Amino acid sequence: GQPLTGLAEAIQQHWNDSQAAKALVISMHGPTGTGKNYVCQIMANHLYKEGTRSQFYHLYPATLHFHQSSQLLNYMNRLHSWIRGNVTRCPRSVFVFDEVDKMPFRLLDSLQPLLDYHETDQVFHALDFRSAIFIFLFNEGSSAIEQHMLEQKRLNRNRGDAYSNFSLKNQLIKYLHTQSSVRDSAVFQQNLVSHYVPFLPLEREHVTGCIEDYLRASQPNYLAAQRRQLFIDRVLKQLRFKPENERFFSESGCKMVISKAQFVQSMLDNEADREKSGDADMSRTKSKRKAI
Repeated sequence: GQPLTGLAEAIQQHWNDSQAAKALVISMHGPTGTGKNYVCQIMANHLYKEGTRSQFYHLYPATLHFHQSSQLLNYMNRLHSWIRGNVTRCPRSVFVFDEVDKMPFRLLDSLQPLLDYHETDQVFHALDFRSAIFIFLFNEGSSAIEQHMLEQKRLNRNRGDAYSNFSLKNQLIKYLHTQSSVRDSAVFQQNLVSHYVPFLPLEREHVTGCIEDYLRASQPNYLAAQRRQLFIDRVLKQLRFKPENERFFSESGCKMVISKAQFVQSMLDNEADREKSGDADMSRTKSKRKAI
């Protein structure tokens, strides 16, 4: 459900560039459940033999690692130590920071020396970070993205065209630099972000695809046409779409699909059990009548 024009090419180009001037910095923005983490997993599987299990792929959820603003100095020291240690082991390491919106503000700025431009023979603390990839995942910017896509939807414009004409990306960048909570961050103000990647809100067809993926992986017995459509319709009814009157976009993307699908599966299984029980009771009643 995400066009993501040019992202794979940018990653591959940096990966193959032995003379990169700086680390590749990718800032991903969009509503929850739209695939930001999923895209990072695909990237890891492409770059490393062991994918996300590789010792060179590092995921830092802010709510797990950096949730107390009072520990900012401690976080800075630990984070720099982690990154330096990992770049020492592998210059082509990937660092993914999830829910950056929830990190203490100045922690992001502390990464500036690692992300900045450096001369070919210049290093930071005897380490070269230019081959590394840093990815920041934000919910920040979602409102600007959703508003843009809502306008495009009402104009009946193609989703891919709405993404690729650069107006969305330009609106996102303007919002981040003028209105967002990170607008004063040196990472943004000093133009250290290599690529801004907007993630679009998911529509009904995309959520349906997520439900079908769940069925293929976990419940293949529901893939028969009639049962499949019943299952999908039931799950879609459990999810919320917005705006209220038009219901274009899923409020939670595909994030709630598995839990809602499991709930619907339990409901359908219970209905099937009751139906079987009812059939058995009816059969016993008929047998008794015949005996009489």
